[in-house]
Amino acid sequence: MSRPLPWSMILVWALRLLLGGLFLFAAVGKILNPAEFAVAIRKFQLLPHDWTNLPAIALPWIEAVAALLLITGPWRRGAVVWLGGLLVGFLGLFGWAMALGLEVDCGCFGKLGIYMKVLAGDVGWPAVFRNLVLVGMAYWLWRHETRLVRR
Repeated sequence: MSRPLPWSMILVWALRLLLGGLFLFAAVGKILNPAEFAVAIRKFQLLPHDWTNLPAIALPWIEAVAALLLITGPWRRGAVVWLGGLLVGFLGLFGWAMALGLEVDCGCFGKLGIYMKVLAGDVGWPAVFRNLVLVGMAYWLWRHETRLVRR
């Protein structure tokens, strides 16, 4: 007879699937239409117009690879660090847009944003709160993975 999984392991799996699945979904939406994502990046007025294509192409693939690594297991700690770093960077970007008074869509889910109305939308305090929750999830997962390495 097999032992039931401890609640902490169930929580770890749930958080890995939730965070990884969310980033994977977001990445696919941007991979499907990088031109639309480049326009979303331009609206933040942070990079010169000609410099927005590279992040519009590279960022979704970084998100997708990190999400898959988090979900599937290998290099979980590194994957959660990458995803957490991206989330912190997005928080800085949101702060930038809010400080400038820009009313922009976060561009988080690209073309698939229509399916995630609750999470997608304009940059503002709800987006900041959402990202803080996701940063908290990433931090908790990182702490859990770090404890496993020390054992």
